[in-house]
Amino acid sequence: MKKARIAAAVLAALVGTTALLSGCGNGNGGTNTTADLDKLKKSSYPIDTDVKLTYWSQAYSSDADTNAWNTEYQKRLGVTFERMHPAAGQEVAQFNVMIASGELPDIVDWYWADYVGGPDKAITEGSIAKLNDLLPEYAPDFWNYLQENEFINKRSRTDEGNYYYFPGLVQYGGENEKLRVTAGYMFRKDYLDKMGLEVPETIDDWHHVLTTFKNNGIESPLCISANDVFRGLGGAFGVPSGWYQVDGKVMYGNIQPEFKECLSVLKQWYDEGLFDKNFINLDTKTVDAKLLGGEAGAVFGWLGSGMGKWLSAAKDSNPEFDLVGVPYPVKNRGDVTKFATKDAVVYSRGPAISAKSKHKELAVKVLNYGYTEEGHNFFNFGQEGLSYNMVDGYPTYSEMITNNPDGLTFDEALIAYTSATGKGAYVQDLRYIEQRYRLPQQKAAQDVWMKTEVDTYAMPPLTPTSEESQEFSAIVNDINTYVQEMYLKFITGKEPLDKFDAYVQQVKDYGLERATEIQQNALDRFNKR
Repeated sequence: MKKARIAAAVLAALVGTTALLSGCGNGNGGTNTTADLDKLKKSSYPIDTDVKLTYWSQAYSSDADTNAWNTEYQKRLGVTFERMHPAAGQEVAQFNVMIASGELPDIVDWYWADYVGGPDKAITEGSIAKLNDLLPEYAPDFWNYLQENEFINKRSRTDEGNYYYFPGLVQYGGENEKLRVTAGYMFRKDYLDKMGLEVPETIDDWHHVLTTFKNNGIESPLCISANDVFRGLGGAFGVPSGWYQVDGKVMYGNIQPEFKECLSVLKQWYDEGLFDKNFINLDTKTVDAKLLGGEAGAVFGWLGSGMGKWLSAAKDSNPEFDLVGVPYPVKNRGDVTKFATKDAVVYSRGPAISAKSKHKELAVKVLNYGYTEEGHNFFNFGQEGLSYNMVDGYPTYSEMITNNPDGLTFDEALIAYTSATGKGAYVQDLRYIEQRYRLPQQKAAQDVWMKTEVDTYAMPPLTPTSEESQEFSAIVNDINTYVQEMYLKFITGKEPLDKFDAYVQQVKDYGLERATEIQQNALDRFNKR
């Protein structure tokens, strides 16, 4: 576990949402015997038991339950799962129905920070088990990892000190930070080269490049969706969309004067035709088509499912096609952006154990596996000799991943033969991403996007009290709906920016001051953990 314990930061298990399950809370095979428990106390696998655990999570691929990795996983555990998945698009609704019914499977994978009232309430209401007394004995590898990494430990428990789930973690610090840098803005490098343009750095550079694209017949210079508009662009003006902190003081970006300044620039770009004319309704397939078809000059995307996919798709049909990751824009040359897209250190999603499960000890033992040395390698690289080989001490993916005989892409093969892309309770390894992002353009983009101060200003994972959580949700639901509606109207000119002050007042009237107070109280408690 030595290498696994270098790590830290959540990336996390599958998303959990729930279907109404009848009678699944007890699992199958009866209660654990004393002999079973004696075996569980030893951190060894496979476990000698005939108990089948019920496990609810999102299905991340059509063969997720039967692929090579999952089959080997259950073999190594000595435990089989009865897998259950919510219908796509119905996760939240089905989770709420399941919670209301009280019929939970042994293991439930979910965003527990979003549980109404927070994870502490999920414990007091009898939905999930408090793990404090179980972890030291039945999950010693995970428990020791937490004790050795207070940064992670602090983010894996509630204000009341309760442990409640098994987070996915990533190695962090130094080069390991690349595990958290997986998306950003990309420009057509071949267009930049043809037009004699430098990679843009400042917001004025961006305007110049996008305008040049437009003047040279590029129909959609900035081809990003409404959801991607503020993924770092606000950083050029010193604010994000949403909550952030400055020296321990909670702030809300969408009402700041700098936010108005950002909106003014975006409106100018929209009026000049620099945005895609249908940016409000853009979807992934449309962006793919426009970028590969030569209509788009700049996009926001992920390194794997974006840059890697696009470069591969254009390789034969358009050999000149090229992409470059560009810095998040700043006002003044040499500045470093305060805000950018960067994965959280500890992810709020992960498997928890039903309070009604008759197999809590076994479930804890099962979920501990990913934090063992063997589990660390298995989750990240799969089976040695099949999906990877040790080459000079470096776990190197085999041709089963890099040149799959069944025609699977690199990412498809990773899903089939490993769990490296964030599907489980384990520590994600830098050496996985070094091989996944193997193109020089991907590696260069990571180096560029790493340059941000977002960790200084981002909010840590907070756990408001039950009363705070319900009050906060009611306020913020109204605020979010109104803010999203208005920022699109400001950009497209349906509402003039001279109404910004009235907009700010309306946000405050929805209860922003109280919402900020709740966030501040939660942040203060987090800092005292």
